[in-house]
Amino acid sequence: MSALVYILQETQVVLAMDTLSSKYTEAGLKPFKFLSKIFPLMHMNSILCGTGNFQPILKWFEYIESSIVAYGIVQLNRLTELSIKAFMEIENATDEPTTLYQFGLSEIDGKFYGYAYRSTNNFASEELQYSIGVKPQDAFNSIKELSKFIEGNIDQDVLASLLLKLKEYDDNLGDMHPDKVGIGGQMEICILQKNSLQIVRQDIFPDCESVYQEILAGCSS
Repeated sequence: MSALVYILQETQVVLAMDTLSSKYTEAGLKPFKFLSKIFPLMHMNSILCGTGNFQPILKWFEYIESSIVAYGIVQLNRLTELSIKAFMEIENATDEPTTLYQFGLSEIDGKFYGYAYRSTNNFASEELQYSIGVKPQDAFNSIKELSKFIEGNIDQDVLASLLLKLKEYDDNLGDMHPDKVGIGGQMEICILQKNSLQIVRQDIFPDCESVYQEILAGCSS
């Protein structure tokens, strides 16, 4: 469903994602609509995002807002561990590949942490290391290749280059390839620091307009 770049550090979290949502058809994966995939949880100094099946990710955001009381990422993670498996049995009943990511400030030590909850691991909580992560992971052959691609400070231009690299890899898979996710629309960048969250949008994908016209054509058919 998505491209994802995350940078997890003790002092901040940086996310970059595309905005294209795709659907499966007889002809393969096709554009469906543009949407935002980064969900702010400022009252917890946290953010939520995900890849894969979008509907349960959106529903989980609604569940957090309506049913979870937490002040930071530590409590949010603990309460997620207690409820997410049963939640996904209902909201992701077809068991489509889906991963949730939650990043936020610890209410205990004031550092940022990140957790992944993957359908392939029964949505168990996995603490993420301080690192740079990308999806689709196979766009780079190794961490060394990824590090060489970045080389230096990670700014908006570097994030754009990373997403374009992920899109190039994904486009080359072809519409019928089982690993294709569909990448496009715009790039959204989120920077989360203590008591501060900024989201900016940038047009970087050269086929954005043509994909949008394809989406509109699908709406009228």
